[in-house]
Amino acid sequence: MEKLQQKTLTKDCFFPQSPGSCWAHGSLDGLSKPNFPDIMSWKWELKHCSGFVEEDNEQFLIINQSGIYFIYAQVYRRKQMRDVFTLKLYKHPNITLNEALGPKEGDESGTINFARLFFLSKGDRLYCSSNFEPDEVVTGTLSYWGLYKM
Repeated sequence: MEKLQQKTLTKDCFFPQSPGSCWAHGSLDGLSKPNFPDIMSWKWELKHCSGFVEEDNEQFLIINQSGIYFIYAQVYRRKQMRDVFTLKLYKHPNITLNEALGPKEGDESGTINFARLFFLSKGDRLYCSSNFEPDEVVTGTLSYWGLYKM
């Protein structure tokens, strides 16, 4: 799996976008922080996002300009789980924008993902939540979420 990450999942090949467009991409860094124990933590990379999007506490993306955003996410499961594998995108405080479900068993590993357009308003705070334990998923470049300003 490490060879796969190095060979095919470099920052340059993730979702190419037009030059100068706002792009925020976060790789899974961990599943929680003390202040927000149910919210996943991300290592963010923001390009051309000044005035559009900013990060907050490694967990939230804050929308600074209303408009249409393309949001994508994927989490890679490394082993079978005891429950259905879920990943949810929320608008703070607790409004579900999207939910992806995957099987708890079958293949030894697997992914869940989604990608779609959303209209977001200035001041919206976005975050992801899940139902899995740290040892059940792969952190780093195989588990991520992000957005583009359209």
